[in-house]
Amino acid sequence: MKPTDLTMLWALLSTKKLTMGERKAFQNMYDDLEGGRMVGLSKQQRLWVEKRYTDLDLHGKPLPPRPPPKRTKAQATTLPWEGKLPLKPPGRG
Repeated sequence: MKPTDLTMLWALLSTKKLTMGERKAFQNMYDDLEGGRMVGLSKQQRLWVEKRYTDLDLHGKPLPPRPPPKRTKAQATTLPWEGKLPLKPPGRG
């Protein structure tokens, strides 16, 4: 069974054998996938991830548990003047 993009990225990020540039790029890809900003990796990204995954022989090795997803609900922001608006327009009481 072929591992998913997230699984491969998590396995890569769990190793200490990446360069700083690779770690940063893979972390950004992982965060984008996990946060829903990206549906899947592009063809070039996937080839790069798969190449490093096979070069480091990570298939089938136990992985540390993943952290909980970082998905956060968008918080409603209230502007300073919005909290003091009257409930009804003037003259319609």
